Amino acid sequence: MSDSDPADDDPIEAETVEAFHGTVATDDGHHVLISITVDGEDRVLAFPADEALPLAFSVLGTEGTCRSVAHPENRGTPLIPVHSYQLGLDADGEPVVTFEGPNGGHISFVLPLDALSRLIGDLATLRTLAGTEGQTKQ
Repeated sequence: MSDSDPADDDPIEAETVEAFHGTVATDDGHHVLISITVDGEDRVLAFPADEALPLAFSVLGTEGTCRSVAHPENRGTPLIPVHSYQLGLDADGEPVVTFEGPNGGHISFVLPLDALSRLIGDLATLRTLAGTEGQTKQ
């Protein structure tokens, strides 16, 4: 792949991924490995760890936007629109939240068991803050 303008390059040839087998991080944490099958052949793609988050956003259908969020350690975090979410349990009975992005892509997170009560409280606080945003205190 070149750094030149894509309009100047030959047409892109794409191969259909027949199966997605999963992902795993390398032992050193520097790459995310994605196992797929293309043309009946199993392949593994290695992405630098710092490119994994943009890859997840592209699967959800957006590259995200970087804007300020409340906590300084999260400033510049890409934010993406969520069209819906689901809460459930995984096979081990642990809580899972799944978010659906604009193009129907999904991303799920396993939550620590103690996070549920904190999540409820945090959401109530956020709702209060959102309701008072832009209002002047008397």
